[in-house]
Amino acid sequence: ATRNLAAPAAAVAAARWAVLFMIMTFMLLS
Repeated sequence: ATRNLAAPAAAVAAARWAVLFMIMTFMLLS
């Protein structure tokens, strides 16, 4: 059960950091 939840949780965290990084980069460029 824990292993089934670990992968989606890591994917969500990675996606969150990716979006945050993209927003920060966009703000710096514009």
